[in-house]
Formats: sequence, structure tokens, C-alpha cells
Amino acid sequence: MHQRLDGRRTFSLRLRAGGKRHSITLRTDADGWNERRAERKLEDILAAVRAGVWKPPKPPGADVAASPRTQDTNDATFHEFASRWWAARKAEAPRPRAQEDYEWQLKKHLLPFFARYAVADIDVALVERWP
Repeated sequence: MHQRLDGRRTFSLRLRAGGKRHSITLRTDADGWNERRAERKLEDILAAVRAGVWKPPKPPGADVAASPRTQDTNDATFHEFASRWWAARKAEAPRPRAQEDYEWQLKKHLLPFFARYAVADIDVALVERWP
């Protein structure tokens, strides 16, 4: 948090991801930001970093011309990401019953709600709406 001369507070985040330091300016208290909201945003970003799906925001003035979406992890839906993740991790399950349980949990609990969302769009607020 930075106290501005006009009395407003600007909130920003600093973190390390991908071996680099990143600084992300959020907005001011006049825009509805407070310490708790900034902490939740940091938690969301760190969760995405741990999952390997976070991309740093483009710097101001970066080319924002429309381009075709690629099928990288950040553009993938939860269903696509979970399918790739499970295919890569299935052999790590200790026994066949554990594999069946993971698949059941994905199909019964997670996919019905999250399947259509882009991984990058899943945040704490969305998870809290999950039934």
C-alpha cells in the first residue's frame, strides 16, 4: 500500500514467479480496494503461479491488438486443463481404487461447475460460489 499525497491509498502487489520479480499495481481505495481485497488478489495470483497457469499482466502500452487465442494453459478451460493434468498424474495414484476416486471426484464435483471456465478466470470468488 502506498499513501498518496492526495490522501488516497494505492494498492499494489510484488511477487516472484518464473524466476522473475513482478510488481502489479491494483487500484486505489476510491476504486474499492482495501488491504483484505489486495490480500485475496495476491492469494489468487499465488495459487495460479503454483498451478503453473499464471501469466504476468502486459505492461502498459503493450500491443493489445486482437490475435487468435492459443491453446496454452492460460487459455484452456478447466475441463481441458483437468484432463491433461489427470492424464499426466494418473500413474502416480497409489492403487486403482484411488484412480477411480479421483476420476469420480472430478466428474461428480468439479467438472459440473468449473468445466466451462477458463483456468485463468477461476479465482477465490468463483470458488466461493461453487456449491
